[in-house]
Amino acid sequence: MGLIVKDRDIVRRLQEVFEEDWAKTELGKKEQKEFEKDRKLTTAENVVAAVSE
Repeated sequence: MGLIVKDRDIVRRLQEVFEEDWAKTELGKKEQKEFEKDRKLTTAENVVAAVSE
């Protein structure tokens, strides 16, 4: 299925709905956990780098 939408508000809302639905799937939950883990690691690495300097 394809859809061409030129209205930014509609595109934004479609994206929000998709992301909300995706977050409810098993794969979406798994990806969220991995994202949060990566974010924590990146934050920790930045703190170590800042302290080292």
